[in-house]
Amino acid sequence: NNKKKKKNLNSITTKLLKKKKTMPIEDQQDNRMKDDEPEETAANKTQVTLQKINENIGGPAEEETELQKRKRKEREMASTARSTIEQVKQLISTKGPSAIQEALSIYFATEKILRLAGQGESTTKIVVEIVRLCADCEQWDLLNEQILILNKKRNQIKQAITRMVQTSMEYLDKTPSRDAKIKLINTLRQVSEGKIYVELELANLVKILSLMKEDEGKIDEAATLIQSIHVETVGSMEPSERIAYILLQMRLCLDNEDYIRANILSKKVTGRSIASPDRLELKIRFYMLMIRYYLFNKDFMNTAKSYNHIYQALKNKHESVWNDHLTNLVFYVVLAPFDHEQSDLLHRIAQEKNMDEACVVVERDLIQYFVKDELIEWPHFSQQFDQFLTSHEGYAIQKETLHSRVTEHNLRVANKFYANIKMTRLANLLHLNVQETEDFISKMVQNKTIKAKIDRIDGIVSFKQPKSKNELLNEWHSDISKVLQLVEKTNLLIHKERMVHAKQ
Repeated sequence: NNKKKKKNLNSITTKLLKKKKTMPIEDQQDNRMKDDEPEETAANKTQVTLQKINENIGGPAEEETELQKRKRKEREMASTARSTIEQVKQLISTKGPSAIQEALSIYFATEKILRLAGQGESTTKIVVEIVRLCADCEQWDLLNEQILILNKKRNQIKQAITRMVQTSMEYLDKTPSRDAKIKLINTLRQVSEGKIYVELELANLVKILSLMKEDEGKIDEAATLIQSIHVETVGSMEPSERIAYILLQMRLCLDNEDYIRANILSKKVTGRSIASPDRLELKIRFYMLMIRYYLFNKDFMNTAKSYNHIYQALKNKHESVWNDHLTNLVFYVVLAPFDHEQSDLLHRIAQEKNMDEACVVVERDLIQYFVKDELIEWPHFSQQFDQFLTSHEGYAIQKETLHSRVTEHNLRVANKFYANIKMTRLANLLHLNVQETEDFISKMVQNKTIKAKIDRIDGIVSFKQPKSKNELLNEWHSDISKVLQLVEKTNLLIHKERMVHAKQ
């Protein structure tokens, strides 16, 4: 076997030598270089790869150890917080509320360690337990002190302050007296003011305090207090909650008879924001508040429009829900001064399907008087609708206004059907004296509702409409054309006569 192996090796070497002899000298040198390089490059490559492996092993290992240290520290701090809470609970259960100062000192020692270590969750747990300890022991003055102390701590964590305020608000209804509740609210307000991360809690605290002031009858203080919150800038508040807050501000301003500020607040609520069906209650509340504002200013048209918004939202429900709103809508749209908007709303109400219901027969008859172009006799009208109108709370004050609207309607009808009419006859139709009739005509002409002229010497009222510039120009053109036709016809006749006399 050894001999065979030697023969094979000799044959292989001889073959290689023959190949080298046949190859060019340059190729032989290149092959030598290639044979020398792999040993060096392989060594180099192994060294480089070993260095990379060492670096990769060293880097992540150090990061993992830092992360593990951080997690281990968090676990240790969390266990410290839990053991402190259990220790304090055992202390209170054995010694009772008299050991509250000792318990607080334990809590504050742990809280300092956790706060300075930047442990937000564990610090928050200790702060919450401090609040609950004082509240459960009914030490309300001590609770106020501890809240202020915790707020002033160096590097106090925002999460801890937020949870402290929220937890304290849970105990507002458990306070023994009204004064203790107000004092706790004022303490929480002092802590929350100027901190954007507790702006929602501050708004709710001010709302509670203003309602308490309202219950005491201090409407002025309640309105001033709740106006200090610009609720539209509170980003963490839900849209529905924000609208309800603005409506509360409006109501308190109206109760305080601050109508200008109530109008300013109403601009913050848009029709689109209360258009969704799930905000129907807010929509009704908003328009009812606006009705109070419009009635104060005697703006009957906007009052009717507000009632129309409410009616349109409720008209598909049972008649008992929308009946009163439709009645008020008819009453105030009739009281509104005449213009294109009032006329349009009047005719749209007359075409409502619900007007055919038996519960609104009187309202339907009332509105038909103003839709038709017929004269309304005031004595008959007031007698027919006296029971309905007197049942309305605003009729006693607005009776003269309704009489004026009937008279204005009659004058508009007269303007359509009369060109000239005697003043005495017109006063008789309106059931007024001559002076009152003249005053109404002058007022409506001034408002550009009708066009009329009064001849006081002859006592004639002329309802002729003044012609526009185009109409005057067309009349002048037609008159000139007629004159030219007559001139042409006369010229032909003269020419004809001349021809006849020339033949003779």
